Amino acid sequence: MAGFESLGTRQFSTNGLGEELGGTFSTCIVSGVKIFRIDAIWEGFRAIETVCAGAPLDRPIYIGDLNLKLSSLAYTCRDSGLTFTAGLLDRYAGAYQKTAPKAKELARAIHECVHRLVDELAEPRFYAISPSKLEFIKPYSPFFPYEVTGAFPTADKDLSEAALCYAFERNTACVFHLMRALEIVLKTFAEKLGARFERENWGRILSSIEEKIGDSRDSEDAEVLIYLRNIKNAWRNSTMHVERDYDADQAFDILRTTRNFMIHVAKRIQRPNNSGS
Repeated sequence: MAGFESLGTRQFSTNGLGEELGGTFSTCIVSGVKIFRIDAIWEGFRAIETVCAGAPLDRPIYIGDLNLKLSSLAYTCRDSGLTFTAGLLDRYAGAYQKTAPKAKELARAIHECVHRLVDELAEPRFYAISPSKLEFIKPYSPFFPYEVTGAFPTADKDLSEAALCYAFERNTACVFHLMRALEIVLKTFAEKLGARFERENWGRILSSIEEKIGDSRDSEDAEVLIYLRNIKNAWRNSTMHVERDYDADQAFDILRTTRNFMIHVAKRIQRPNNSGS
């Protein structure tokens, strides 16, 4: 899943045309994997409506770059999948390219576009993200700092997917991607110690790591090994073998634990092996 943009979020009430769109909006609407600013579309319509409201209805109304403003709105709508509204806006942009419309004509055109927008917004294809989860849908979620993504670049995709799954309330899928990311951490740590790595068999990998650590039970490496065993027993096995599901609170706890653990291991693998004890 890609193509997300960072958004602020707020709510606002409207008058006039806004009543036709329901009165109150959230600025963060998601269509598939697209995010767009419904408030930006609304503000574009509202700006034109405001000019029309203060002009004589039967006289031509002159708005600077009106066709470009309508074309820009059309582009925003089309990019958001609102193709019918975009097509209507393009038609009016072409009609007003050289001829200034009367105020009542332009107001009628804007109302028609709003009605078209309402029809498209009524389709069940939009998903609202909770404001508390907006950080998780950014292209590079700030939840995972560079010290994590820089140390484990091949885990980036799964960390991004985990963040998106959490935002979209696919909590078990979130944990699944975190376990995939942690397998990369396990591989990196094993290679750092010169231990064997057998994909899909954490038990043997951990045993090999334990052999490399030897009797240094108080070392930092031994601490990492304990955490990895706990992850394997608590989450990895049950997730990969379809034995349990997770709710939002559990998924967030595992997200946070995974991040903190990856930060810890990232610092360890940057140091020489003989500094771990």
